[in-house]
Amino acid sequence: MEKMKIVLCKLLFCTVIIIVALPAKAQLWQVVQQKPAVTLFDLQVLPDGLHAYAAGNQGNLSVVYATDDGGNEWQGLPVPFTTTARINAVHFVNKDTGWVAGYDGFIARTSDGGQSWMQQTSGTNRKLYRIHFVSDTEGWITGGWNDGTSYLLLHTTDGGQNWQNMSFGSDAYSTEDVFFINQNTGWICGLDNQLYGHIHRTDDGGQTWVRQSIPNQTVTGVKVTAIDFVSPDKGWAAVSSLYLNPAGPVLYTEDGGQNWTVQTNTGMAYNDCIDVRDSLHVALVGVNILGNASQQLFMTADGGQSWNASAMPVTSYTYGVQYIGTKVWACLNYSQILMSGNSGANWSWQHYAPFLKDIAFSTPSVGWAVAGSNVQTDHWCYKSTDGGNSWDSDPLAPGGAKVTFIGHNDGWMLYEGNAAKVFHTPDGGLNWSQAGVGTSNWTGGMFFAGADSGWVCGSNGNLRVSANAGASWAPQAVGSSNYVEAVFFVNSLEGWAGGGYGGGSGFISHTDNGGASWSLQTYPGSEHIMALFFLNNQQGWASAAGGKVYRTTNGGQSWTFAGQVSDFFAEELLFIDAHAGWMAANTDNNNGFKGKIYHTTDGGVNWTLEYSNPWNNSTIKALTRQSDNTLWACGGHATILKYQITTGSEVHDNQSAVSLYTWPAPASDILNVTLNLVKADKVDLSLYDLRGSFVTTIHHGNLPPGTHTFHWEPSMSGHGKPAPGLYLLRLVSGTSVTTAKIMLQ
Repeated sequence: MEKMKIVLCKLLFCTVIIIVALPAKAQLWQVVQQKPAVTLFDLQVLPDGLHAYAAGNQGNLSVVYATDDGGNEWQGLPVPFTTTARINAVHFVNKDTGWVAGYDGFIARTSDGGQSWMQQTSGTNRKLYRIHFVSDTEGWITGGWNDGTSYLLLHTTDGGQNWQNMSFGSDAYSTEDVFFINQNTGWICGLDNQLYGHIHRTDDGGQTWVRQSIPNQTVTGVKVTAIDFVSPDKGWAAVSSLYLNPAGPVLYTEDGGQNWTVQTNTGMAYNDCIDVRDSLHVALVGVNILGNASQQLFMTADGGQSWNASAMPVTSYTYGVQYIGTKVWACLNYSQILMSGNSGANWSWQHYAPFLKDIAFSTPSVGWAVAGSNVQTDHWCYKSTDGGNSWDSDPLAPGGAKVTFIGHNDGWMLYEGNAAKVFHTPDGGLNWSQAGVGTSNWTGGMFFAGADSGWVCGSNGNLRVSANAGASWAPQAVGSSNYVEAVFFVNSLEGWAGGGYGGGSGFISHTDNGGASWSLQTYPGSEHIMALFFLNNQQGWASAAGGKVYRTTNGGQSWTFAGQVSDFFAEELLFIDAHAGWMAANTDNNNGFKGKIYHTTDGGVNWTLEYSNPWNNSTIKALTRQSDNTLWACGGHATILKYQITTGSEVHDNQSAVSLYTWPAPASDILNVTLNLVKADKVDLSLYDLRGSFVTTIHHGNLPPGTHTFHWEPSMSGHGKPAPGLYLLRLVSGTSVTTAKIMLQ
């Protein structure tokens, strides 16, 4: 039973006893959605086009996904040693029999479609990278990555019960790919110890190898990354390099590799995968990460005489591609598997686990979670229409790094970067318009204080303001040339900005005129400010690098050190009153960031760990308040979390029981009020000013038991829009009277 505080309030229109529920004891966060996000390093689709497999790892987390319906549904397979194997490769000879391999010589075999696995003895502790079998008994595995002097090659003739180490040479850096056309003839490729590209061929099952001559073979950093043959004579190889112009040569041979020629150039620096379907049809994926980032699928249907390029909806290192009929699959990081059913003209995600960067709700039922550039596309996001219980891709939304809504209709998404854009919807996400923010400085933060007033921020003191819902932006001088990380306004005039980076460069700046002028404030530290949160124009908190939390009770005229957590990155703050608050924090533990959520009940002095993500690379990036009794968080591994708290004004008597919740705080264009009734009752819900003068009725009439939500717009009062300030919300239910203070801005 939660503690109750009884407060006697004398109002002009009545004297009532209000029972206020203090914040409940810390509760566990509910995992609404979460799936492992890894880099998928290998992909195989069987000739039937239905059975397919993808495998990869991120740090110490490994996964293998499988589908038996062409990718409509991908299921994770129960792979052994998922936290130590670091799986890189997968290969199936049929829907039942397959192998996976990874770091430290790890190999495992399945004979039941991946439902169970038996680890095999490889005889090496080197990195294994690619698998190729020509039958269910005879196969090869290759790999190595600056972890030895020989070209790594393992061979089996009994399905992997025994593996023979057939490594050779003394000048290897890596062996990136392996392909055998039969049990005798095969090729490997990669880098030698001079960082020159190499291709080797064998005609005796790997007993001896001959290095083949390739174009640009003495240019440092020209890596042969993938190789595939359709016959002992005809084959293709993909090349990756930052040092060639034109970039991205595709190598072709008609004589088994005695002569390799450049058939085309992709113009892309990284070409890490290729798939040869037959003598006419070849597909590969190329990507540029630096500079003008782009990614394209390259395909030929005439043996390479002509190549067609089509844009892909992502920009990310891509390690696997498969081509069957007109269908093409590709695997990437963040557990992404993409499929095109029309040779690359259109793409859809079949599987994904993006790093979610922000989450916001427009109504208690409708919300968005955006992935930003961390999914390597700013045009993708989740949407929920059932109060956050389920999430699906929203084809109408632009996506971005930040999302926020003011009321039901007005919402914004920020396309982060050096050419940042802000997208605005005036109709709850049905239509979006875009506007550039007008700076080449990196822009990664956004805050709206009302339907018209918004700010974006980023590098080099970058702070820009909009007074027309994001249609245009103007610069403001925040008082620092350092990175502006956080902006928080309590109304359209008064707000704070903070940031820093570098030693002793942290700052907090304040404005009371909408940013026309800013003044720096002093806090007892110099760390980079990471987050700001204010309950009103007096009471606020700032979190800083090193896990520190600072607090003010006078609008920042003075700041005091409140408390600290052990994690270095104190990413996000959210308070519901002067005592109860939450912090999202992260620590780099050398295996990737691990997200945590802390809870305080004493205004930030002491913090209790309330949630920790189960995997590394799982930063918790955003906290938001959907209503007074629902908190949401999102982050890595497609994580979406929900937290139910009990706050608000509650009245109980022998006749009736009712709970009253209002949000947002402060309210601007819309006020949401939720009532929870134990039994049916006649309810009067009205608004008064602080003098006790009636303003408007929000609801009057009978209501059944249960939860009821009302949405009131100040312009609906019938007497013009009420002036900004404090008001009293009065609820009469049966013989009970409840009041709650609300702020209109």
